[in-house]
Amino acid sequence: MPVPSSPAAVRRRGDAPLDLLARAAVREVGLPSRDFIVSPALKLRRRVADQSGLDHRQRASNVECAMQVRARWRTSIGGVACLLVDDVLTTGATLVEAARALRVGGAGHIAAATVAATQRRGIPVLSSAQNCHLQLHS
Repeated sequence: MPVPSSPAAVRRRGDAPLDLLARAAVREVGLPSRDFIVSPALKLRRRVADQSGLDHRQRASNVECAMQVRARWRTSIGGVACLLVDDVLTTGATLVEAARALRVGGAGHIAAATVAATQRRGIPVLSSAQNCHLQLHS
């Protein structure tokens, strides 16, 4: 499940690269495609600022309660294991928010995969998870 991009970002890029990445990953795993659905179940419920240039606290605040499960997907993800896909893990704020929205939407186990991660300097990754009272399950 790709982390949602803002409509402006999709227009600017001409596509949703995380959707493409998630679909490519499903193909590369080599398991039957019927076992995986790359779904647009998550959406942004409000505008968020570009995360680049923000520190970890600003990033967490920027995306706090910014995502939700689309109404038409709520029954489909109930109790289902979900794999979040994002391009870069910087502070974990985006993945924490996406996982929170999935948990509220009724998802089962939640895991995350990223292409890359930035090196942290003494600040624990996913530190805002404590504020959301959320655990990510792998």
